[in-house]
Amino acid sequence: MRKIFITVVLLIGLISLNAQNVVSITEQDFSFASGSKEVQKITFKDVNAKNLKTAVIDYFKKNYRAKVSSIKKTDNEFEVSEFKATDIQQKPTSAIFKIQELDGNAILYIHYKSDGYVVSSKNTPDLFASYKKMSHKIGDVAVAYSYEDVIELRKKDLSSQEKDLVSFVKSEDKKSDAIDKYLSEIKNSESSIKTLESSLGKQKTIVAENAKKVEAKKQELAQVDVKALEKNIKEIESDSKKASKEIEKANEDIAKKEAEIAKLKSEIETLKSSIKPTEDRISTNKGKVAEIQKQIMDNNADALKEQLKVLEKESKESVSTEKKMAKDIDQNKASIEKNKAKIKDAEAEIAKLKSEQTTKQAEIAKTKTTIKDLESKLSKFK
Repeated sequence: MRKIFITVVLLIGLISLNAQNVVSITEQDFSFASGSKEVQKITFKDVNAKNLKTAVIDYFKKNYRAKVSSIKKTDNEFEVSEFKATDIQQKPTSAIFKIQELDGNAILYIHYKSDGYVVSSKNTPDLFASYKKMSHKIGDVAVAYSYEDVIELRKKDLSSQEKDLVSFVKSEDKKSDAIDKYLSEIKNSESSIKTLESSLGKQKTIVAENAKKVEAKKQELAQVDVKALEKNIKEIESDSKKASKEIEKANEDIAKKEAEIAKLKSEIETLKSSIKPTEDRISTNKGKVAEIQKQIMDNNADALKEQLKVLEKESKESVSTEKKMAKDIDQNKASIEKNKAKIKDAEAEIAKLKSEQTTKQAEIAKTKTTIKDLESKLSKFK
């Protein structure tokens, strides 16, 4: 924007140069280093001293092959060697001149001598108009050089403006490419979110199922009193040992009593009848022990605890996976919002670039018109 502002300022300054011309040609006395002399004073508008000096030197050299040289020990004073202005007369002419500049506007003080006579409206009235015309031609050359400078400057400015325009177009293309990239990233993020949300739903189902399994196993473990079962087994085994001892004692009694069979038959029968219930009791206790052992095997506490640990680990892992998926979704959503903001900025930049392009194109068109006008005016001086 700063460059555009500077360009506009230059354009305003250059447009003011379109009025380059010879303002006036008057007679007066002027003090040279060599003394006061009658001169023609040519006043210019928007013609600088540099172009005026070049114009004077080129005019006399190209038209009359006259040499222009600086007068030593003077401030910007020059002399023109003798030449024949055959378009005016056949007698030799010489001149001295000085150039000054005030606020960018040059002034030419030129003193002509023809065949030894000072050229003025009083001394040489018949020749004065022709030499005044010569002065005006010198002025026209200076004006033409000024126009050429302006045209060259405007052409350079035009080239710069056209480069700026190309730069604006490239910037717009880059912003458009960036928008396409952001849109692609958003599309990818949205696709990732859909996939993650689908996986998250499945993961939530897994988490819920694992939680149910953990709870069921906890309840199952809570219902099994392993210590009580082990105590019951010990009590039954103790009772079985006691019954075995009773059987042994009964057998001993039988052995003793067999010697007294005759006498003790009735006692033996009694003892045998008492053994039968005890044996049944042992058999019953063994069945109970087997049943309890089966129950212990089916409901082993350590196994249940191990299963519970595995289920709790799986549950934790599934919850962790769920949190990670939720975090990924949040990151993708944040990425989408960020890319949307970038797109908004890029679109604003493109709008700005297009506006600047429009302004630049208008400036280029105006510059081309100005150059055309200047070249038209310049052709009048050639």
